Order: sequence, then C-alpha cells, then structure tokens
Amino acid sequence: MTKFITTAAMCAAALLATAAPAAARPIVNSASEEVFYGDLDLSQPEHAAEMDQRLRTAARNVCRRLGPNRDDLGGVRCRNTALSNARAAINGRR
Repeated sequence: MTKFITTAAMCAAALLATAAPAAARPIVNSASEEVFYGDLDLSQPEHAAEMDQRLRTAARNVCRRLGPNRDDLGGVRCRNTALSNARAAINGRR
C-alpha cells in the first residue's frame, strides 16, 4: 500500500504583506505538499525521526510558497500549523 500524507498550511493574507504593491503579487492562502512514508515503520524510533524530518522539510517548503520571507514569526506559525495538521492526519490513519 502506498502511503502519502499531505502537509498543508493555511495563512491569513495579512501575513503575506510585503513592500510590493498589492496588484503586483498574488495572494495565496494555502499550499500543500505530499510526503511519502510507505517505506517507514513509524513504530520504529529511527523511522519516526525520519518521518518528522520529512514533515519539517515539507512544512518549510509549503510555507515558503505562501510568502517571500517565511522566516519571520508568521513563518514559524505557518510551519507549526503545517506540522500539527500533518501529525494529526497521520495519527488519524493509524
């Protein structure tokens, strides 16, 4: 069985404000990325750590797509939300 989880993040449009004029930038409120984990046995600590790393990478990628600079406080919130949502989805599938 192929296993994927979708890491998604929702972000308020206000967090995306930059110096560019509003008409010059698209407003994106959500993004997602699939994370494959069919090769992992999540009951094994080393596999669970690998899954966590994959989720963190996906969350970072997703949040970068939501704004040009997601290393600010809004970026931290975005990554935390994406990780929380992905972990809840995985726990719901067990």
